[in-house]
Amino acid sequence: MRVHPRPAVTLVVITLTVALQIGAATTNLANNGEFNTSLSGWSQVGPSSNYAWDGSRDAAGSPSSGSAKLISSGAEAVTKIGQCIEIPAPSAKYSLSGFVYLHSSAASSAKVRIGAQFFNGAGCTGSNPLTYTIFVNPTSFTKDLWAEISSPLNLPAEPPSTVRSVHFSIDVERLDLSAGSNTEANFDSVSITPVGGAVPTVSIDGPDDGFRNDLLSFAATCSTANLRTGWLWSTAGGAVQGQADASTIAVKFASPGSYSLSASHAGCSNANDSHQVTISSRGPRIVIGEAPAPIIQNENVSGGTTSFVLKNAGDVTTTISLGTNGTFFSQSPSQFSLAPGASQRVTATGLSRAAGVYNGSSTPLGSGVPSGATIPIQLLSAATAPPDVIAVPEANRVDVAGSGSSTSGSIAFTNSGSASLQGIASTTQPWIKPEGGVVSIGPGQTRSVNFTIDRTRRPDSDSLNGSVFGDLLLTWSRSNAFTREPLDSAPSFAAPVAVTDTVKPATGTLAIPPLGAGEIAYFIPGVGHVTGSVGVFLSDLSIVNLTRGESLPNLSMYFNPIGGSSSAVQAATLAAVIPNQPHAYADLVSSVFGSTSQLGSLQLRTASPQKIGLAANVFNASNPEGTFGTIIPTFRSDRGAAPGETIFLAGLRADATSHTNLYIQETSGAEVTVSTSFRGSSGEVLGTRTDTVPGFGLIQLGAVVPQGGVSAFLTNSGATGRFFAYATPVDKLSGDTWSVSDWPRQYGYSRSEVMIFPVAGAVRGANDTFFRTDVAILNTHATTAATGTLRYVSREGQVFDKPASILPRNTLVLNDVTGSYFGVTGDTVGYILWIPSAGEVVMTSRNYTTKAGESATFGSAVPALAISQSLRIGDLRRMAGIEDAALDTIQKARPASFRTNFGLVETTGNAATVRVTLRYDFAASLLAQGRGSAFAEYALNPNQFLQVNNLARAILGASREDELGDLRNVEVDVEVVGGSGAVMVFVSSIDNGTGDSLLRTD
Repeated sequence: MRVHPRPAVTLVVITLTVALQIGAATTNLANNGEFNTSLSGWSQVGPSSNYAWDGSRDAAGSPSSGSAKLISSGAEAVTKIGQCIEIPAPSAKYSLSGFVYLHSSAASSAKVRIGAQFFNGAGCTGSNPLTYTIFVNPTSFTKDLWAEISSPLNLPAEPPSTVRSVHFSIDVERLDLSAGSNTEANFDSVSITPVGGAVPTVSIDGPDDGFRNDLLSFAATCSTANLRTGWLWSTAGGAVQGQADASTIAVKFASPGSYSLSASHAGCSNANDSHQVTISSRGPRIVIGEAPAPIIQNENVSGGTTSFVLKNAGDVTTTISLGTNGTFFSQSPSQFSLAPGASQRVTATGLSRAAGVYNGSSTPLGSGVPSGATIPIQLLSAATAPPDVIAVPEANRVDVAGSGSSTSGSIAFTNSGSASLQGIASTTQPWIKPEGGVVSIGPGQTRSVNFTIDRTRRPDSDSLNGSVFGDLLLTWSRSNAFTREPLDSAPSFAAPVAVTDTVKPATGTLAIPPLGAGEIAYFIPGVGHVTGSVGVFLSDLSIVNLTRGESLPNLSMYFNPIGGSSSAVQAATLAAVIPNQPHAYADLVSSVFGSTSQLGSLQLRTASPQKIGLAANVFNASNPEGTFGTIIPTFRSDRGAAPGETIFLAGLRADATSHTNLYIQETSGAEVTVSTSFRGSSGEVLGTRTDTVPGFGLIQLGAVVPQGGVSAFLTNSGATGRFFAYATPVDKLSGDTWSVSDWPRQYGYSRSEVMIFPVAGAVRGANDTFFRTDVAILNTHATTAATGTLRYVSREGQVFDKPASILPRNTLVLNDVTGSYFGVTGDTVGYILWIPSAGEVVMTSRNYTTKAGESATFGSAVPALAISQSLRIGDLRRMAGIEDAALDTIQKARPASFRTNFGLVETTGNAATVRVTLRYDFAASLLAQGRGSAFAEYALNPNQFLQVNNLARAILGASREDELGDLRNVEVDVEVVGGSGAVMVFVSSIDNGTGDSLLRTD
C-alpha cells in the first residue's frame, strides 16, 4: 500500500483547459478493415471458420488491399466474423461502410450484412438496454459486381458516456441448405467511423497552482473518446504517481517553480495538451490538531490537565513560543521548534482555584501562526460528584436550522444520581458556542444547556449550504478523588451530544411538474420526522457531485407526505453542487421543509441525473445509547414496474420478534394499482391485497406481512403508472430496521446474472459486539427451478462452494450463513457469490450484531449486486456523508458517533490497483476550519477480499488521532487506477454506542 497524504490546507483550484484542434475524425475503428494483409483482429462467430483473406479481389481495382471471403456451406446457414471495439463514446453518431461482392452461384435469397451491437461495458459486456443490432441488407444489387453499402448509426437513447464498446460483424446467410451448395461473398474496405461531433482534442483539468509537497490531481480527456488507459504523461521536475498510463494521475513537485505537465494519447489522433503549473513554497503554517478539552479538578486543588496539538502544515521549519492569557494554568513546553509536517503536544495544567469556571487562552507566537490566533483554555473547579451521578441527555442528537448568520439551540440533561452535579459545557468546533459558567443539576432534576451557532465560522462560511456536524459535551468530575488526568481519563466524565446546523433553503408550495420526455427523477420514499413508540425518527440526506470537475446546476426537491397530493407539495431549490464538496441535509424533513410529524417521499430532479449521487437514511435519535436505523433505497423513475411487471422482495420477517412494513412509491405521475401476494418459504400464498397509489404518491403498509411470510410479489395490475416497492423488517426487541429491495430492478441488471454480496461473515467486533450474516434467495419463476452455486470466499482466500436448487416461488433462507450453511468455524469475513446455471432469482442479505447476553439485533441490509457492475480501470465510485470517529471516541463507545470501515473485492480473477481518496473538513484552529485530502493505493490480487478498518486512520496514519479527532461529512472516492481486474466496494459505518451499522455501496 502506498499512502499519499496531503497537508491539511485548502487549495483554490482553477481549471485550465487547453484544446489542440486537429482534423476531423475519420479513422476506421475496425482493426484491419481493408483486409490488406490478413484477417488479423477478426474472429469467427459460430461453429466453424469458413473465411479467408482473398488477395485476388479488390473493390477499388487494386489487389494490394484484398478482401475477406466468407463461405456458408454444409449445414451452416450463416457464417459470421466480428470483433469487439472500444468506441469513442462521446461521439453520438457512427457510420458503417464497405463493399460487398456476392458470387453468381449464390441463391437469389442469399444475404450479406454488416452489423453493430452496442454495450455499456468494456469488452462487449453490459446490460440489455444498450444492446441492439442494426443490419445492412443489400439484396437488390447485381451479382459478381462490387456494391457499396453504408448506413448511419445512432447510439441508443442512453447517455453516450455509458456506451463503452461495440461488437462489429460481417456475415453471409445461405437459405438453400441442400447438400453441395455454397454461398460465397467477399467484403472489402469495411469500416466503422465516428462522424460529426467535436474536433478531437486532448485536455487536462486540474489545479494550475499548488505548494511544494502537495499532491495535485489531474485528469486528461479526449473529446472523441472515453479513453481510460494508454495515456502518456510527462513533466519536468515532478514525479508522476500511480498508473502513468491512466487518465487520472497525481503529481508531486519537489521544489517551487513553474512546470509544464503534458498528456497525449494515440487514440485521439495523437493530439496533446500542455498544462502550466506554478508551485510555491508555503513557508511555515501552524494549525491546531487536537483541540483542548476543559480542565476538570477539585476546588482549591491543583493538577488537572488538558492538552492540545500544534502542527506545522507548511514546508519550512519554525519556532513557536506560547503566551498565557489567564492566571489559572501553566503550559509545557512553552517554546519549541516545528519541522515541516511535525506536531507538538502541549499540556496545560490547572492551578489551585476556588470553585467556579475560569476562561483564558494560550497564545502561540512565531512565523506561520495566523494573526490573532488563540487557543481557549477552560477550567472547572468544583466538588466531585459520587460515582452514581450521571447526566443523561434527552436525545443523542440535536438539530438546529434557520437562515442568517446565527441561530441557537439547547439540549436537556437529567441528573439520575442522588447528589448535585457541577459541570461545564464545551465543544471542539469553532462554530458552536456553549453557554459559559457552571452547569449545575440537582439530583433527579433536568436542566437545559444552551448553545449558539456562529455561521461565520462554519467551514463553508464563504458560501453557506446545507448542514455541518459537530458535538457538545457536558463534563464533570466524579468519584471521591480529584483528577490529575486529562479529560479522556477517569474519573472525569463527559456526556456527548451530536449537534447539526442546517442553513435552510427557500421553500414553497407547488405542484410536482410532469416528467418531460426522457427525463429521469430520483425517489427516496420513507424520509420523515415522526415520533414513534420508541422515540423520534428522522432522516438525513447526502448529495455529491460525481464528476471530476464539473459544477452541476441547481437541484429541485419535492417532499410529498403520505396522504398528500402531488398538486400541493413542499418544494426547495438547492444551490449548484460543486465537485469535491458534498452537500448534507440533516433531519431533512424538519430542517428544510419545517415538518415535525410527517413521513413521505422525496423526489429530486436535475438536468444531469447521472452526475448526482444520493444517499439517505432513517434512524432513531432518542436513545441515549446511540442511533439505530437503515439506509433508504433510492429509485430511478425509468426503472419502475410498468403495467404487467412484478417487483419481488425476499428476506421479509414476520414472527414473534419481528414484523415487516411495506412502502409503495408511484414513479411516473399516473395512478397505479398494485396487487400483492405474500408467500412462505415453500412458495405458499399466505395473504393477498390490492392497493392504489396516486401519481407520485407513497403509501406505507405497517406490519402488513402475515406470520411466516418471507417474500412478497407486487404486480402492476392496472393500465397506468409505474411503481417501486421496498420493505423494512423491524426487530421488535431493539427497534432496529433494515431495507429489503428488488436489487436487480433497483440497480438495473438481469436476475439471471452472477450476483455478489460484497461482505458476509461471522466475527467479533469492537465494544463486545458479534457480527454475522443472514441470506435469502427467492426463485421468481412459477414453473422452473433455479439452480446454481453459492460460493463463499474468505479474506484468507479459502473458497467454499455449495450447489443449490430452489423450487419455483420458493425462498431459500440461510441464517448465520457462513457457519450453518458453509460450515466455517471461528471468526471469518469475506464475500458471497451466486453463480447461476438456470433460472432467475432475487437475493437479499443482512449483516447484524448482538451484544453479549442480549437477543436484540442491530444491523444493515447488504444489497445483491451484479458482477457486471464492478468498477474497472478509470471508473470512479464516490460516496459522501460518511463519519469516522477517532480511536478515543470508539473506545468510550460514545453514542451517535460512527466508526467506518471499507471493503474492496476483486471480481474477475485479475489483479487491480485501487486508489481510495479521503476528503474531509477539520478544525484548523478554534477560529476557523480547514479542508484536507489524502489517498492510499491498494493492490488487489485476483478474487481478493480486503476489508480496511478505521477509514481515516488507514489512509492518514496514526497521527490522525492527535491532529483531527472525529471526522464528519467525509467524501470517499474509490477509483481503479491499474490492472485488468474489476472491483466491488462497500462502506460500513457502525454506531459506537449501539453497534448498529449502515452499509453503503452507492
